[in-house]
Amino acid sequence: MFAAMSVSTSPVRSSPSCVRARPPSSVSSRMLRRSGSSQVSSLSLGKRVSSASRLSAVSSPSSAHNYDEDSQDMAVGTNMMLDRRQILAAMPLSLGIAVTQTTQPVYAAEDKIPWGDVRKDLAKVISADANRGPTLLRLAWHSSGTYSPKTDVTGGSEKGTIRYAEELAHGANAGLSPAVNKWLAPIHKKYEKQGLQWADLITLGGVVGVAELGGPEIPWRAGRKDAASPDEVPPEGRLPAADKGSFEATNSHLRKEVFYRMGFNDRDIVALSGAHTLGRCHADASGYEGPWTSTPTKMTNGYFVLLEKAKWEPTEVPKTGNKQYNAGELMMLPSDIALTKDKKFAPIVHEYATNQEVFFTDFAKAVSKLFELGTVDLYEVNFNA
Repeated sequence: MFAAMSVSTSPVRSSPSCVRARPPSSVSSRMLRRSGSSQVSSLSLGKRVSSASRLSAVSSPSSAHNYDEDSQDMAVGTNMMLDRRQILAAMPLSLGIAVTQTTQPVYAAEDKIPWGDVRKDLAKVISADANRGPTLLRLAWHSSGTYSPKTDVTGGSEKGTIRYAEELAHGANAGLSPAVNKWLAPIHKKYEKQGLQWADLITLGGVVGVAELGGPEIPWRAGRKDAASPDEVPPEGRLPAADKGSFEATNSHLRKEVFYRMGFNDRDIVALSGAHTLGRCHADASGYEGPWTSTPTKMTNGYFVLLEKAKWEPTEVPKTGNKQYNAGELMMLPSDIALTKDKKFAPIVHEYATNQEVFFTDFAKAVSKLFELGTVDLYEVNFNA
């Protein structure tokens, strides 16, 4: 979802997690409530997850993630009776041995937000106009894609700063104001007293946008904390540019100036570029014109199929003079075509063009990571509660 993109605003569960325990310590007050097949009576494993270093435990079926632990404590309750099985289960933890533990999602006990209702309200926004789905994805993408860990203002989705006029005024965010002020604002107001944060609402909007348009379910967790003022708006210029003058320069920009900065690899870059299977560009917003595919409100791998098979001709956007590539009424940005000109990107484009399931799996994983960059203390939610 590159900076130049402008979308029309008018018309599976838990993977096994490898846990390395410390020797037993005193009873900890920081134990988290967990449930699962490996739970041992009064013996609990406290786990505080740092999302800045990893994805959610909720992942695609084919992937497994290891948590990085900020703190892990093992507390043994007094006067408890452990049978032989429980003692054997506890021994590896006390000896510092890595063990595999299958767990159920951890929910925040104090969470009063009716997440199922929030999600339904977001779905209603999209059902009123399917073109809003790609726009909500773009909003969440641009909110998250400003992350820069080695700066004073790190950006990313954690503080929801894209809701401020100062960040919406960035050139790459042209056309996103209605998504914030007209579509999401009523939902935020409705659940504000229960604690709904803008930052969570914006990223969840992107998740629902993809799901409602036939895409994969993107693992998502809540717990972001909104910034108190626009002082924390990141500087302009961190999102991907559509053209750096040549395919080689554009690919170098994507790698070194944008995605590697956020910890993504080449496969992630191509997967995230697949967001262009949704939506379209508008010259008066992005400087480019047209949809990437013939089904801009249906999530498929069509973007990659067209990249490989369509005959793309360089053209000039009449209103702006920008260079883009057209095949009939469809278009591609220079950054899109650049993927097919790179020896490492091109094979991944081909793989996604021939296997939609693989694309969906990789896309969900990469977007989940993008939406969690720079966040801390996230927790899973139950949309069915």
